[in-house]
Amino acid sequence: MSTIFLLGATGYIGGSILVELRNVYPDAIINALIRSPSHHDAIRAAGAHPVQGLFDNLDVIEEQASKADLVINAAHPDNIDLMNAIMRGLKKRKQSGAGTPSFIHTSGGGVFLDGSTSGKYNNDSKVWTDREEDIKLITPKMLHGQVDAPLLKAGEDGYASTYIICPTAVHGVGKGPVAKTTGIYRYFLGAALEAGAVTFIGEGSNILSFVHVDDVVALFIKVISIALAGPPTTSPYERYFIATTEDSTWKEFAGAFAKAVHSTGKIPTAVPKSITAEEARRPAVLGSNSLLEPMRAREIGWEPNGASVYDTVESDIKILVASMS
Repeated sequence: MSTIFLLGATGYIGGSILVELRNVYPDAIINALIRSPSHHDAIRAAGAHPVQGLFDNLDVIEEQASKADLVINAAHPDNIDLMNAIMRGLKKRKQSGAGTPSFIHTSGGGVFLDGSTSGKYNNDSKVWTDREEDIKLITPKMLHGQVDAPLLKAGEDGYASTYIICPTAVHGVGKGPVAKTTGIYRYFLGAALEAGAVTFIGEGSNILSFVHVDDVVALFIKVISIALAGPPTTSPYERYFIATTEDSTWKEFAGAFAKAVHSTGKIPTAVPKSITAEEARRPAVLGSNSLLEPMRAREIGWEPNGASVYDTVESDIKILVASMS
């Protein structure tokens, strides 16, 4: 019987993972770090044992990791102290003679943004794959790289088998016990409410990528099954999986997003507005390109079949706005 420590169980991706994890592994012991006592009942009902703690309760996190066969971080992609606490706990687990534990970390597609702020498609932008030679190019200076890069290095030490799943912009209604909507839409909506319109930079021909939450969860289950099967023979750089299924220009997506938000009455126009990089909240995100050719996920049997972002954006926004009321 495996013991799993899950961080992010009340979140959008983590909660959806929890529900499917319990379905696939009904006998597993699942302990979940929970910040708010008000969520304990919901987490128990979903099949996990709540562990009260915050992300800065590093001693609690280290202790739970030391008791786990597998740790899944679906909570925070950029918290280096959190990652280090998990790895310390896993090292203790290994040193106790309990075997080699595993750690699955959730990163984000922003690590591969080209850094442009122009809002234009860039023919010269690097097309990233999740092949070993590309993953070795990830540095701490890249978005999310402050955790990805040292975690990849730590995976070489052998006291824990590390895996990284890197989804692009996730959409669709989550199945978790608490959060149902994607955090990136909360950010986009906040920017739209502030500006009175949905915005994009320049001509908006730059590319962003999407993946449905159900497809992300399906990939997690694939990787979890590999992790629980025993220590891998591959390099940690070969255990990095990009999850993406759909590309769009920012302008096209902004049009659909604006229509969805306008239908809720939250902004006065359904027409997106072009702005300059200087006017944008985060121009390095809004104006960049994300050009990806993922390969590894499909090689392990991942078969994504989630709906298009253009089929989910309206319902996603309605649920998000209702949750904010």
